[in-house]
Amino acid sequence: MDAITDRLFRHLAWANAYVFDQIANQSDASLKLTAPNDDWSVGAILEHLTAAAARYANRLDNNGDTPTEVPATSAQVRALKELSVTFDARLREATKSSIGFVEFELENRTIRRNRETILTQAFTMPPNTVPKLQGYSQTMA
Repeated sequence: MDAITDRLFRHLAWANAYVFDQIANQSDASLKLTAPNDDWSVGAILEHLTAAAARYANRLDNNGDTPTEVPATSAQVRALKELSVTFDARLREATKSSIGFVEFELENRTIRRNRETILTQAFTMPPNTVPKLQGYSQTMA
């Protein structure tokens, strides 16, 4: 793996851990907050980030896709963070062999993708997530 890719995935792991730590320090009620005009709660977004990392890691290493649940308490946020840490480590390990293709089943069909495409998807935050997180930070302040 090249130094830039390694740094990007180390930063991803750090940023994920930071978000989980910050939210774990909020009240349990804050996990149910949603941004204005949105139905995704803070807890649902944390679960989505973790579940997505699990799916990407599994597509790259076939070591299993661990089920996740939306956290309702700070303790559950911490447990979800520990899962997230394992998926981030698996993704970082997958960068060591980024050349080639992976195949996976999705909606009853076989999908073939370049490993680099999956790694890029794993690292890139969907554009609509940033405004949601900003809305939550204003609500929790």
